Amino acid sequence: MLPQGTQLGSYEILDPIASGGMGVVYRGRHVTFGEEVAIKVLLPNLAMNPKVRHRFQSEAFVQRQMHHPNIVGVVDFLDQDGHLAIVMELVDGPTLENLLEERPGPWSQADTAGVLGPIVSAMSYAHAREAVHRDLKPANVLMKPNGQGGFTPKVTDFGLVKVLSDSQGMTRAGAVMGTVPYMAPEQFAGLLEIDARADVFALGMLGYRLIKGDFPVNPTNMMVVAD
Repeated sequence: MLPQGTQLGSYEILDPIASGGMGVVYRGRHVTFGEEVAIKVLLPNLAMNPKVRHRFQSEAFVQRQMHHPNIVGVVDFLDQDGHLAIVMELVDGPTLENLLEERPGPWSQADTAGVLGPIVSAMSYAHAREAVHRDLKPANVLMKPNGQGGFTPKVTDFGLVKVLSDSQGMTRAGAVMGTVPYMAPEQFAGLLEIDARADVFALGMLGYRLIKGDFPVNPTNMMVVAD
């Protein structure tokens, strides 16, 4: 954890927001303009791995190109004193997973459409630019309060993104990447030919969970999920 007051580039670290296996997301502030942002800092041991560094930089680059109201915007990338960080717009709100834990469902058709519609729009925008998310799930959808008692969904975490026009690719055959139970069968199989249909599958699982309050299969049974 970086201590409060640490300065990375033009940004001051304020406090941690979330953490995971890859890094920590902090609330930060631009030291000149006072604008608050979210700063995703890669763990130091991972920052020394060239492949992980490349994937992290690719995440920043791809998300930086996305200008859509339902995709979290990237404003800067930092490489300082062994720290790699992505600076993003700050979304002060829960994740969709947080809301589903509080209210497992089933949700009404209107509420489901209000969440799924913007996410579908965001992914359609990404797919038109040949970017496949590959890890679309409720935990990667931030819910920004809209001031009217509702939320605006914003897709984030393009860490597993695949750019279809990139012939170099960073995924090798047999590599299983994604999150159960939102992974399409071809992801379980570790195929290289992952395209937009994988995100469509994830959207279907997400929608089913919202409408039914559960999954169509037992998500803990790998044989059933992968079939």
